[in-house]
Amino acid sequence: FFMFDIDNFKEINDMHGHMFGNAVLAMVADKLRNAINGYGIAARWGGDEFIGILAVEPMETRRIISQFMDALRNEKKDNGLTVTVSVGIIEINEKFSMEQVVKKADEVMYYSKENGRDRITFC
Repeated sequence: FFMFDIDNFKEINDMHGHMFGNAVLAMVADKLRNAINGYGIAARWGGDEFIGILAVEPMETRRIISQFMDALRNEKKDNGLTVTVSVGIIEINEKFSMEQVVKKADEVMYYSKENGRDRITFC
């Protein structure tokens, strides 16, 4: 299970406007869809947060999400903006409720943000 949010998204909206912010959201969703194609599902969770589940081993999830992050970094906007994300990945099992999974993924994602952004934290 993974959760991420777009780094500095509020500033992107404030500096460039909501139409530009919406274009960033669409680009992130498109890159994510391409990255996980056939491996699982993902959805926008709210605001600038996305969640997903991949039907692969945890290290493969990390590889797929790393490739997604590389694709984002390589997509330069006209104004030179580079979009990055902070990601939390957790391994889930049947002992955890969905509420527990989301809560833990959120905590792990915020660890990524607090430790420099543009990174994956795995738990």
